[in-house]
Amino acid sequence: MFERYLSGIAKLPQTVLWAEQYFQIKKEEDLSRKRLTNLLEDLKREDKLTLLAQQLVTAEQNLDDDKMQALMRFFKASLACEPGLREADLKLAFGSLIPDR
Repeated sequence: MFERYLSGIAKLPQTVLWAEQYFQIKKEEDLSRKRLTNLLEDLKREDKLTLLAQQLVTAEQNLDDDKMQALMRFFKASLACEPGLREADLKLAFGSLIPDR
């Protein structure tokens, strides 16, 4: 869902422009897998990865409200900087996005 932003194909939405500093790379340099991993680790270490994910979800225009809320809950529960704050049960964190069987 965020690939177009993380790869540089699409510009970050206005609400996420604060994150541009994390995405600054030399023009001739691609955002390689290693660089992307470091970027995500920096955001996580600074406790901004959850905020970035939630703001990118909010910027997605093709999500209905239920899916948007479920994704925001999921990212909040699974991307918390502090491991003890992460939700252990992904079914609970993902809520309505996982169909019952």
